Amino acid sequence: AMMLGLLVSALVRKEEVTMPLLVLLAIVQVVFCGALLKLNGVPGLEQLSWLIPSRWALGAMAGTVNLARIVPGELTSDPLFGHSPGVWLLNMGMLVVLS
Repeated sequence: AMMLGLLVSALVRKEEVTMPLLVLLAIVQVVFCGALLKLNGVPGLEQLSWLIPSRWALGAMAGTVNLARIVPGELTSDPLFGHSPGVWLLNMGMLVVLS
């Protein structure tokens, strides 16, 4: 999220445009991270969420604490929330790639 904020501030020429764009980016990050909506198995949304850094960050955090065991349910059954070293490395690797 910080990287996207720096990118927006570097690309935008007027200060009046910066704040609405940052708010829009924050909303997109929250919606596509996978905490509010089930993104796994939803064509289009799932692929779009792969471009959002917060999706991979939430996956790494959920895998670290084994969120699916703490809060069982449909949202936490996402494969990116898996509690295994391979899934965690995938999540962290994608964060590096996206940055």
